[in-house]
Amino acid sequence: MSTKKKRKPKPRAPRKGRAKPARKRKTVEEKAKEAVIEKREEKISVEPPEKPLLLAVRILGPFGAPTHIERSLRSLKLNRRFRAVLLNNNESAIGALRETKDYVTWGEVGSHDVAALLKKRGELSSGMPLSDKFVKENLGHGSLEELAKALTRGQVELKILHQKGVQPVFKLHPPSGGFGASVKRPFRSQGELGYRGTEISHLLERMM
Repeated sequence: MSTKKKRKPKPRAPRKGRAKPARKRKTVEEKAKEAVIEKREEKISVEPPEKPLLLAVRILGPFGAPTHIERSLRSLKLNRRFRAVLLNNNESAIGALRETKDYVTWGEVGSHDVAALLKKRGELSSGMPLSDKFVKENLGHGSLEELAKALTRGQVELKILHQKGVQPVFKLHPPSGGFGASVKRPFRSQGELGYRGTEISHLLERMM
């Protein structure tokens, strides 16, 4: 038999440095705040870019309008002078507007202009003004501003508004101070008719 004694293991030297602090548990409120921030960041990251809508405004009345032009104006729901409609920016709408260019003016509008139009001139089929309350209860958006952003981002179709009881035609006033140029000439030739791009915002502001 072996008479050798088993060596005892040497005790390990204590590790140098400070002991790790205990992790602080997050409260329910802190977790809720972080969840809200994460949702906001996720929402911002997935929101599609804004695509302007077209705003068309009828400037001249029916006097002297050919039958086919008047038919096109009715298809756009521009039956009377100083009426306006929002349209999707596509070839079909642009084609109809070009055909009626001697009676209307049009251009691109963003969410800011759309929100102002809905707030000041928006109307329901019942004759009541369009409101934030109606938007919350029937369209699932918190305000008219949120609805305008959803419209310009393609998240809500214009036809949905009409199906929910929002009038597709907006009744405007004659522009404050009158027209600054001839209503019988194109906008690009120092007139008021036809395509005017984003300059339609200035006219809209004066007619609301």
